[in-house]
Formats: sequence, structure tokens, C-alpha cells
Amino acid sequence: MHPPTATQWAHFMTYARLVRVLHYSGRGRERVADSVFTDLALTRTSHRIFPNLRVLYWLCRGPGRKPF
Repeated sequence: MHPPTATQWAHFMTYARLVRVLHYSGRGRERVADSVFTDLALTRTSHRIFPNLRVLYWLCRGPGRKPF
């Protein structure tokens, strides 16, 4: 995978404002690579990635994972 481009960010932000709840459990195939956070930090076009987010549930699992 490559970091998102400005065009991809613009497309993402169209839908990001619709997100109110984000739930991540780290189960199955929905694992997020550590590099994702670096890519987001370096390429984001706004400090408010999910401007209408009200609830965030993030559960880290596995060896070497530290809870936030």
C-alpha cells in the first residue's frame, strides 16, 4: 500500500464527516498496520480526520500491542 494522495484524501473527507461512531476490535482480517498511523500523520489535509466523531472504541490485541 502507499500513503493516500491529496485526491484520495478529498474523496475520503467527503465520507469522513458522516462517521459518528468508529469501532475497532482487531479481530479477524480487520487489523491495521502500524504504518497506517504514520501515513495518516504525514499526509492528512486536516487535523480533524473525522470531524463529527462522537464515539471511538479501539481495542488493541496481540503481542507487542500497547493499549491507547
